[in-house]
Amino acid sequence: MEWAIRKKEKGCSIKIISPGDCLAAPSPSERAAIYSAKGGKGFYDTTSDALDELYRGRADDFVKFMRPFKDDFWGLSDGHHAHAFSNRHEFRGNKTEWYLARCFKADHWGQMGYIGIRVPECGALLSAVVHHGYGGERTEGAKLQKRITALAAFPCDFIIMGHDNSRLAATVARLFRGETGVQSRDSRVVGIGAYEMAYERGATDGYVEAALMSPTALGATFLRLENYKGRLHIRALV
Repeated sequence: MEWAIRKKEKGCSIKIISPGDCLAAPSPSERAAIYSAKGGKGFYDTTSDALDELYRGRADDFVKFMRPFKDDFWGLSDGHHAHAFSNRHEFRGNKTEWYLARCFKADHWGQMGYIGIRVPECGALLSAVVHHGYGGERTEGAKLQKRITALAAFPCDFIIMGHDNSRLAATVARLFRGETGVQSRDSRVVGIGAYEMAYERGATDGYVEAALMSPTALGATFLRLENYKGRLHIRALV
């Protein structure tokens, strides 16, 4: 955040894309347990009200934390970890990512987002697909390959995914038939990284240790689009 704030102060435009899981909220299996509580009748009203209040409060705390970038969010997609507001709440039927998008005045993409990025100074029009991600790959090669596979289904300039918390970026050349014959265009597959709490000193029985998960360096991936003498330069900072 400090790095991005310094860039803003120098006149750079900072835009934030979120593939979900902004909060440490229930997973799909945990939400299923909530819905099936008491033989499918769900929690008591007071318990549901308390959960709604808890996660709206956590969402509000996140909004306050991100105040320096409150106008910089392009959009948020749904992740796996989210709270679904109960039928008694004013936001009934919606999840916390929807509420965060509302607070940031950003788009809520649901499962998948598509972005068009126009850079008129360079005559460039770029496209990006944003998805939370999937799977439990453990090797760096597998994490990279699933993003390349997604690129084959959604040809675009950027595939942006989270889920496995990896910070990674790779360039993939795509061939297509143009007016002057076969041409190539570079696309980038991106893992956004994460700031998840894990591997704390003294922890012996946490979820990460129990599943023997691979260590992940904390941090975020930045994509830098720069106009250099009328030509667009793209760099991935991991």
